[in-house]
Amino acid sequence: MNLVDALLGSPEQKEFKFGNGKVILKTLTQDELNEVMEKLPRMDLSIIELQKVPILARSIVSINGIDIHAFQEVQDAIKKDEKVRISNVIEEVLGKMDTTLINLLYGYYSELNEYVTKKREELKKA
Repeated sequence: MNLVDALLGSPEQKEFKFGNGKVILKTLTQDELNEVMEKLPRMDLSIIELQKVPILARSIVSINGIDIHAFQEVQDAIKKDEKVRISNVIEEVLGKMDTTLINLLYGYYSELNEYVTKKREELKKA
């Protein structure tokens, strides 16, 4: 990766094993992170717990090899006049999952961010 790719490139992606399947996560753009932060109350340190589901909903690229946008295409075919943001649907599904699974997925997201940060730091030394 070079500096131009880092500055102009799309978010980084990484695949993680998840049980018998796999999930691909991506880093968020600043706009996506701002969107998450807009919805959250300005309270205390527990805010990170409130961020996990909305961040994951925007970070998931695919599950078991199925691109997350395929779900959007199915939804669009079913409800032609009603458009629903796929991240909102995923957020709703994630919100119903066991917190230990959310924490595991968020751990993968944190690992991805650490990996990308390390790659970006190496650009400063190049």
